[in-house]
Amino acid sequence: MFQNSPFMTIGFQTEIPDQLKWSIMNEIKNLKNADYKIDYLQVFDLQRDLLKGHNIQKITHHQSQPNHSETKYLILPEDEIVYSKIFVIDEGEHHVFMLASEY
Repeated sequence: MFQNSPFMTIGFQTEIPDQLKWSIMNEIKNLKNADYKIDYLQVFDLQRDLLKGHNIQKITHHQSQPNHSETKYLILPEDEIVYSKIFVIDEGEHHVFMLASEY
């Protein structure tokens, strides 16, 4: 899974800051080294969190089959912190990065 070419929707390209895009894409790239079975649908929940009085980007990456979840934090400028849900779907020929609202 996810060994094919990536495709990004317009919403993903325009609404997600570059540093956050690269972080999500890197997580997908690293799935080939995972020690668990990979689902065709990967979900990233993006939220604002507080760390020592500073707003940071919280990224919760999860899948359903089998159930797996992990949370990471990314320091971004305040105006680049995003509240969103991202789907990454392996469709065979390519894998698609999209906002949940584009599904």
